[in-house]
Amino acid sequence: MDVQQPDKNDLYRTALTLESLKDRRAAGPLVAALRDENQYRRTGAARTLGRIWRPGPKAALALAECLADRTQPLGTRRMGREALAMLRLMEPFRARNQEEVQRIRADGNATTEDRRWAEWCGG
Repeated sequence: MDVQQPDKNDLYRTALTLESLKDRRAAGPLVAALRDENQYRRTGAARTLGRIWRPGPKAALALAECLADRTQPLGTRRMGREALAMLRLMEPFRARNQEEVQRIRADGNATTEDRRWAEWCGG
């Protein structure tokens, strides 16, 4: 995204604004924001994509890639997981995420949110 917002609070408010609009036209720039250098912009983009009505297959693929990318911060990957679940698009990606499911199940410090997602995704 070409908007300069270094402050994470500004980025969060922008994501909430886009989220409230639920405009599918925002999906393209949000997909691009998943690769932004600013981790807060990536996290906000992942969250917002899950709340836009039918953002499209490119958004689903970008979210799945975000989820699989270990260089993404944990918060961004969590938002990607949640977004895919909210879009009811996890089914095609379940097999791809089994390693993540196993890691969460084995982690005694995993959050309740992560465990719930792993249970849903892992079947």
